[in-house]
This record gives sequence, C-alpha cells and structure tokens, in this order.
Amino acid sequence: MSATEDHGTPRGRVLKDASALTHGDRNDAYGDPVDNHEHIARIFNAITGRDLSAREIVLVHEATKLARRARNPRHYDSYVDNAAYVGIEFECALAEFDAQTKAEPQTHAREAETEDDGFVTIDPASTIANGID
Repeated sequence: MSATEDHGTPRGRVLKDASALTHGDRNDAYGDPVDNHEHIARIFNAITGRDLSAREIVLVHEATKLARRARNPRHYDSYVDNAAYVGIEFECALAEFDAQTKAEPQTHAREAETEDDGFVTIDPASTIANGID
C-alpha cells in the first residue's frame, strides 16, 4: 500500500491531519512548536515555581487529550491533536538532547563495552534516552 493510499484509512487521515496542523495554520500562528513550548514552560514555571521543560509541557497536553478521549473515544479532533503533540514531543526531546550534548559533550561520547557473556553494556549517559525518558 502506498503512502497516498494509506491516507484513506482512519489512521492515515489522523496522521495527515496532525501533520497539516503542526506545519500549517498553527505553525504560522504560534511559531516553531519547540520554541512555543519552551515559552509556555517559562510562563508556567514563573507562575507555579516549578521547573518543567518544554517536553513536559507537551506531556501535559497529551494527558489532556488522553483524558478527553477516555470521556469521548469517538471525538476525532482529540486523536489528531494527540498525534500532533507526540510529534512535537519528539522535537522537544531532540532539542533537549542537543542542548544537553552541547553542554556536556564528553558525557555522551562513552563507548559501549562487551562483557564476557557476549552482551553489550551501554553506559546510560551515552544513550539518547538519558535524561529524556
């Protein structure tokens, strides 16, 4: 099945609409999603005294959509918005990782070591998931 044909399925339409949402009107209106969520985090943190990251702000938006879908599982918009937030969360995670590696370049450059049993042990500081999951 080609990507074009897949848009005819419900999941294809959700993903297509989520992509259009984050690359179209909302991107034009609110700017880059990572910058926007960093701004939201700064405002939220100033109001509450907390220290949430842009990615954590996106997780709050995702939680909102999960709660709404639990209440009304047939509401299409909640699925589209949630898919868009997952994409934005990934962009925020990449931005956090990039900022982290620029701040601590040696932390992420460690080599994986092979144990005698043949399994590879990876230092968690050398993985992309470090500090993001």
